[in-house]
Amino acid sequence: MPVRKQLAISLCRLGSSGNAAFVGCVARKFGVSEGTVDLSTRRVILALISIEKDVVRWPTSAEKKEIKHRIKSSHHFPSCIGFVDGTDIVLAVKPALNGEDYFSRKKSYSLSAMVVCDDNKRITYTCCGFTGATHDSRVYKNTELWRNSGKYFKKDEYILADSAYAVSTTVLPPYRKGEKERSIANRRFNKQHSRLRVKVEHCIGMLKNRFQCLKGLRVLIACKADHARAVMWFRACTVLHNICIDTRDPYDPTWGELPKRASDEPGNEADEIVPLAEEGSQKRERIKNAVLTSMAE
Repeated sequence: MPVRKQLAISLCRLGSSGNAAFVGCVARKFGVSEGTVDLSTRRVILALISIEKDVVRWPTSAEKKEIKHRIKSSHHFPSCIGFVDGTDIVLAVKPALNGEDYFSRKKSYSLSAMVVCDDNKRITYTCCGFTGATHDSRVYKNTELWRNSGKYFKKDEYILADSAYAVSTTVLPPYRKGEKERSIANRRFNKQHSRLRVKVEHCIGMLKNRFQCLKGLRVLIACKADHARAVMWFRACTVLHNICIDTRDPYDPTWGELPKRASDEPGNEADEIVPLAEEGSQKRERIKNAVLTSMAE
């Protein structure tokens, strides 16, 4: 079968949700068998995974410089190179293998994924594979960004996160409720922080609206291979998302509603209170003072 037709079949599946993503529905639309739909999708996903390292990658030193300049000019945050947030990849059916582990706080069976993006909503790092019951902070602490931060962050660089993450020298969340109320400066910093960090929420919204299979992934997880296949669907979608960003493919927000911001969901705070690292909290204070001073100028 021509590659173009295999790609069209796969994009139709990746871009559909609900009954429209059903294999039989796609097969009838293209006049092929259901087996051909599965085979074409598998081939295209493997092809996209093969170029993942070239498309979904951490920014170079020159790219970091541009990102920091844009963010500093628009939102006053010095040395910020991106934003991180977690999201659920909802599964259409309950997994047959350890299904209870996939049940998330949002009352659905899902995979827990993490996305890091820059100010242009281009994805620079992802992590997917943990079950839906896993907290965002735990997912992050099991990535190379945390374990080998010196490889990704230089000097004063950091990324912004929501309050579900613990403060550190490379991750700066807003002040939590008790801390926020201590001073007007903390509340002003949180407001500016939210205005900038919302870009990762928009990025995830664009990803899920372009590739709506992520709103109800039709993969029955009955073994480890099925779990790996579900993760590959997500990774393939992130590759396509960046290709759309790089080619300036227009995004139409009327395709669907953006998912709710993590801060609007109940139970977003960490399940257990993680004591703030002194070095990280001191850095956040320094960044706060720099942001407020820059805003006042």
